[in-house]
Amino acid sequence: MKKRKQYLIVFILLILGIPFNTLALSFYKHHVTAADRAINIKLANNPSLPFNELQIWRGLTSIVPDSANYYPATAQKLDEQTYQINNLPPGYYRYRTRNCNKQTCNAWTYSEVIRINYQQLEFRETRGHTGKLGKKAFIFVNLGYKPSENTTVNITSSNTYEGVVTAKEALPTNNHITQLVFTPDNWNRSRLVIVTGKNPKPVNGVQDYQINFTIEDDELNQYSVKMRGLGIDISVRENNLTNFIPGIPGSLEPIIKYAGKQEHLSYHLVSGPSGMEVDTKTGLIRWTPPNIYHTQNTKKYSSYTARIRATDGVRQAFADLNLNTPKLTKLITIFSQKPNGYKLKVADTSSNLNHLSVHFEDEPPNSINIEQLVSWPSYSNSINRVSEIFKINHSGSANNATLRFPLENLDNSVPAYRLSLYYYWRSIYNNNHSWSFAIRGKIITDESGSKFLEFNVKTFKGPYFIGYKRTDK
Repeated sequence: MKKRKQYLIVFILLILGIPFNTLALSFYKHHVTAADRAINIKLANNPSLPFNELQIWRGLTSIVPDSANYYPATAQKLDEQTYQINNLPPGYYRYRTRNCNKQTCNAWTYSEVIRINYQQLEFRETRGHTGKLGKKAFIFVNLGYKPSENTTVNITSSNTYEGVVTAKEALPTNNHITQLVFTPDNWNRSRLVIVTGKNPKPVNGVQDYQINFTIEDDELNQYSVKMRGLGIDISVRENNLTNFIPGIPGSLEPIIKYAGKQEHLSYHLVSGPSGMEVDTKTGLIRWTPPNIYHTQNTKKYSSYTARIRATDGVRQAFADLNLNTPKLTKLITIFSQKPNGYKLKVADTSSNLNHLSVHFEDEPPNSINIEQLVSWPSYSNSINRVSEIFKINHSGSANNATLRFPLENLDNSVPAYRLSLYYYWRSIYNNNHSWSFAIRGKIITDESGSKFLEFNVKTFKGPYFIGYKRTDK
């Protein structure tokens, strides 16, 4: 009897309209693309009571009032706790939900303000320039989604003294406004927008202006394409330690943005360190940094500055470089003549390169020594480096040498049979550079019984290090 009374009380409460527990509303997905413009709403509790009333407001600013700009929308149920609202146009939104029965409703549950935005216009290609009177630039544009009705795009120039806009299939308008209309049938077909240069006397430097694209009745979707006439941009992707090693020729290739023909440009070194050169036709920067040696309590690299100028005879641009190159440490070496050639050996107990030797069958070049790098280009974390990084300093173009590294310098846990020589390879013609596997070492035993790792190399300035590939990477 008591159970029946309890059921009856619950039923009476529902009929009288006592509100349900408030449903917590949490926004957990905001994924918007041209094909899928959707918000997912997830009920944080009580999925057995899905909301039956939903209201959404839309505004063009982040201030969205609770009682204006009501936007009708239907939520589609995805699962017991998730609902999806589809095909929302760009804007700022706030939404609320509640449950109601025949008598009353519970309190509204509000979301935060959410911005819905996506790329409605797509610019497939831009080419040409407006740096001279009558010169033309071409912009290809199309709509990024299929509209439900005709969509009008207004196109204007921010500076009609520099360039004016026309377009194929444009509507006739006044006030320097060009209009394109995209329909549900032709929305994905590119339209050609033409910008014609109007300035008969272009001045030095970049003349910035832009072509503005605005979707009518939608302030959120404004786009612009920057027009730079024949302006020049020059920059250098500075990866300094990886391009310039003391005593070894290196290079940097500038990044050029120029609307005209590249052959109209010339390049010049305005200022820079001694020995730096710039190719006047390509802008390639070549330089062999000097050998600078590290001393205690000083930086591990040397700093330099340089400035490069690019010009087409009328306009010009500059790139400022801040260069850092590794410093070196001199190692004590012993040079000796052997029955089968010549030998240069490190005799420096402060370095694990101690007893490293270079053997020559023929007479070696003049002024040869071995030097250790204090800083160096980064290498892959898949490589275990077991030796200091070194280079062989010499004058001339000697090759065909044999390197020997004593295994007694290494910890017993190092797998000697897997050790290889790694060589820092770089091009003097472009920015290509990397640490590369040079050769696998061969374990040998000399006449005294000492074990060495032997490498036969042809070009041996370096820099080099000895290491092995990790198996856990």
